[in-house]
Amino acid sequence: HVFTRHLLSICGTLFNTSLALPGLSEDERHQQATKVKTILKKRLSQRSSVKELKQRKILKFDAYAEVAETWDVESYDRSGERPWMYLTDHDKIMIKGELNAFKAHEMPVHPASAHMTRFHT
Repeated sequence: HVFTRHLLSICGTLFNTSLALPGLSEDERHQQATKVKTILKKRLSQRSSVKELKQRKILKFDAYAEVAETWDVESYDRSGERPWMYLTDHDKIMIKGELNAFKAHEMPVHPASAHMTRFHT
């Protein structure tokens, strides 16, 4: 339900901006937003059954389940490494510069959404 509310909130924000539906009146934008919200609510509330998912080959259960022993929590550290903790300020600046260059010159972006590209400072 949280996801549904969040998605509907995004739709409401999208349809309330003039960028989303240029040339439409406020009333027409509101009608379009209401229509989309209704369709999304319907789609999100209808869940396929396991049988349908199996038929459409979206869901598959294996007949064999393998269970293996592993180390207990006290014997094996699963926390993983955090390499970003060891970066110097210079390393961070270089990474941000490389990322910004990629976004500015190589990353394909639709012209209508270019203004939403976030550059790191």
